[in-house]
Amino acid sequence: MGNKRLYKVEKGKKICGVCLGIADYLNIDVTLVRLVWAAATIFTGFVAGIILYIVCAIIMPEDDGSGTINGDYKEL
Repeated sequence: MGNKRLYKVEKGKKICGVCLGIADYLNIDVTLVRLVWAAATIFTGFVAGIILYIVCAIIMPEDDGSGTINGDYKEL
């Protein structure tokens, strides 16, 4: 299968594409990721989930749709 990369997805995103990128990486439905993230955020008092989302949005590279991320070729 090769090297899977975690990245933000632009097409179909709701806010920054973090949950969509995680869903793509784990090969699961994005709705499930969004529900789990929302539940975890609510049950941890909001702050932890919001800070983690912001950190992920800053750190995760963006997928430009060309098959590369920051010059590295991702396996299709």
